[in-house]
Amino acid sequence: MAKTLFSYRKFNALFIVLLFSWMLTHILIVHNVFHFSWLTSIWDSAIYNSILAGTCVIISLVLLFYKPVGKSIWISISMVIVITYIWALKTPSLLHFVSISEENYFDFLKQSFSVRFIFGLMINTSALGVSWFWYGIEEQREQDKRRQKLEDLAKEAELLSLRQKLQPHFLFNSLNSISALIVVKPDQARTMIHQLSDFLRSTLRQEENIKISLAEELKQLELYLAIEKVRFGHRLNTIIENNENVEAEVPSMILQPVVENAIKFGLYDTIGEVSIRIQVVKNKNVVEVEVSNPFDSQTRTANVKGTGFGLNSIQRRLYLLYARNDLLQTREENGLFITKIIIPQ
Repeated sequence: MAKTLFSYRKFNALFIVLLFSWMLTHILIVHNVFHFSWLTSIWDSAIYNSILAGTCVIISLVLLFYKPVGKSIWISISMVIVITYIWALKTPSLLHFVSISEENYFDFLKQSFSVRFIFGLMINTSALGVSWFWYGIEEQREQDKRRQKLEDLAKEAELLSLRQKLQPHFLFNSLNSISALIVVKPDQARTMIHQLSDFLRSTLRQEENIKISLAEELKQLELYLAIEKVRFGHRLNTIIENNENVEAEVPSMILQPVVENAIKFGLYDTIGEVSIRIQVVKNKNVVEVEVSNPFDSQTRTANVKGTGFGLNSIQRRLYLLYARNDLLQTREENGLFITKIIIPQ
């Protein structure tokens, strides 16, 4: 439910200032124009305007629970007319209970009924309009908050889905490698199983964390690379450069798919030693991670196929987290395929 207009201190302060300003003006008009005593003028202003302020509050509270739309707005206007009429008609009876000695004052009240009614109608109609506008804005804010919560839930669900898809993607590759090593190199297969267990255990500990420290992410990456080095032996050489010891927060499991992609296109269809380089630098308010691997588009593209899930998932995750489509960049340069991830801080 939207907050009532009188729940805000600034509005209350403005309302009180305007009320007392008009009460003072009312006193001066009754005293100087109609030549009644100061006491009579003060009572007239205090009682009439206090009750009028109360009708404004009542109208505002009614609109909190019932917002008119379409033809029903005439019901609200009728309510304002009735409330104002009762205010103008019944308020003079309260003045009989206070010590007003001027006999012609009550004749003055009867003669000024129409003027007071029109003025009260203007004030109450203004209260109706301001309240209607305010609660419309508040309702829109509430709808925006609910919509944002739904979008956040959908975003978290998609991020979780991407991570859950990523783990089996890597796990299947590792299990296939273990299967191939069991017969020819059982010791390496056993080592790889232990390393895979350590990697998955570490991954499970981070399951609930959308972001982790860069140091944790690099440690996780080293566990993954240890598994890959069992698969490829001396052919795989990895270099991690974080010379500045950059401290930052990064999305968990954001680097492993990039490095996996680099290994795939760097080592598959070749028998030589290949170096995969991971460079971390901090540039103002962003962290840039570049992963480079040897790549020959003419000889590799035809023989190495894939679903493209790894890089696509990273691009989608970065967009969901930072609402930017330019945080994953790829280029070919001097026989290298370079993937750059930009992570805002």
